[in-house]
Amino acid sequence: MKIWIICFIFVTQSLFAFTLQEKFEQAETGSYIVTEQNELVSLLHLHSQKDHCLLFEEISIPLHQAKKINWTEWVRSGAPGHTSWILYEVDTEKKCVTECYSLTRKAWIPTDEMNAFLIPLISLDLNFLSEENRLQKGATARPGNITSRPWGPPQVRAGKKVKNPEYDVYTAKWPHDSTDLSDKQIVLYFDKSEQTFPFPYWLQARDGAVKFKIRALDSGTGLTSPSTDIPRRKISFSSAIHRENGKLYLTLNAPTYYDSLSLYAIDLTKEPKATHVLPFEEKRKKERLTLLVDEEKLNQLFVKGHEYLWIVTSEDSEMKIESPHTYIH
Repeated sequence: MKIWIICFIFVTQSLFAFTLQEKFEQAETGSYIVTEQNELVSLLHLHSQKDHCLLFEEISIPLHQAKKINWTEWVRSGAPGHTSWILYEVDTEKKCVTECYSLTRKAWIPTDEMNAFLIPLISLDLNFLSEENRLQKGATARPGNITSRPWGPPQVRAGKKVKNPEYDVYTAKWPHDSTDLSDKQIVLYFDKSEQTFPFPYWLQARDGAVKFKIRALDSGTGLTSPSTDIPRRKISFSSAIHRENGKLYLTLNAPTYYDSLSLYAIDLTKEPKATHVLPFEEKRKKERLTLLVDEEKLNQLFVKGHEYLWIVTSEDSEMKIESPHTYIH
């Protein structure tokens, strides 16, 4: 019964629109694609999935150095010669890249640029392009050739060229945004025989002046990485506490993967010291998180003239931070 359900899912994908996100959510972790663009070769690896988050690993090397590489062994041995090695996590519920970390630089990278490309890409509604339409509109291996079979890109799996590969082809329209791909038609070629493989072997802007193309050099499954997980940043207090409209405002820099937070205040004046659990409202704008505490509630709990230390903890991790300055009530 389970096999029939899986088959039904993939058959209906050919008939109805779906997204790359759905493709990745059904995919096998360890799947990878090796692509070439602008003299740079990049290996993109579906590292792992947890809850509603996808963790990707991307390693790049100059094209002239990427000759006869066994990619799974190359990654396991530390990717010698690489120029970039990053991990990034995509939250499919929040529709954002929550974290990006460079293993090469041992530093976190801003996620804005990646959000601008990756989130629209995995959210595109992909519509099936029939073979008849592919013959009329698609590319051909050599312009002018007449053929009864639509064109498809070469396919290599685990270093071996696949003979006469067949593809399911989908088109989508890029959303109206500030990127070069704005409102452009995109075409994607997926392996017809491996429905669970999530990566397209060819991605191209179909029209307009923009010449955008990504082609696959190799692909496979079962890749394992020496990187076990993506490093996490800590929450930090970003500004001084201020009052407004009967509320106390505590502003934090908090990555979006921190959801379940608790706020405490330790009375440093009292002996023995007392700890108060404080209710709060929460307002978030990307990674800027503000905790609003009702002053009337504080007046009930706090003692006038006493000194307090704020503590923020996360239920999702062992993260615990203290405010850099104490608060006098």
